[in-house]
Amino acid sequence: MKITLNIDRTQNLTGQVREGSLDCALVVNKGESDSYFSDLLFEDHLSLFISNSLRIEPTFVENIDKYGVAGLPIISDENQVYYTSFLRQIGLHNKHIKFESDSFDLILDMVLKKQFIGVLPEHMAKKYSNDIIPLRSDEGNLLRFGKHTINMITRKNIEPQIRRSILRHLETFTQKFLN
Repeated sequence: MKITLNIDRTQNLTGQVREGSLDCALVVNKGESDSYFSDLLFEDHLSLFISNSLRIEPTFVENIDKYGVAGLPIISDENQVYYTSFLRQIGLHNKHIKFESDSFDLILDMVLKKQFIGVLPEHMAKKYSNDIIPLRSDEGNLLRFGKHTINMITRKNIEPQIRRSILRHLETFTQKFLN
């Protein structure tokens, strides 16, 4: 058996699995389709985080106005309607989004450097709990939104035993990674 590792954006990897040039891929937020199976490996949520060392203003709005937000690009977000409605629901508008990136690592770096409040997966942020904290609403609620999932997608015509074997190994790896 030959195993090839491709690193790319979810959209590109999904297309490669769909057209058959790739047997399986690890992707973000993808459900099953006519051409591939999708198996959930990990589920997380996105929240707003701020550097521990920044002076937290008394109200949520003052923090947002003072620091601005680094987040996912609204145009390319596959859950655009959900993401945009969440931002509006908590009182954020396009003017508050000061930096956009589809790289959570880059957003995390900006938060660690005290440049912005960042939209990050909670599990990723948890690893930096000494350096960043979740931003809460004025009522004290965690500002959580949007599921962030990691899925393994495989072509529908892949042999079931190969799919199960790959999935079993990835589930083991995922559990070790998360703990």
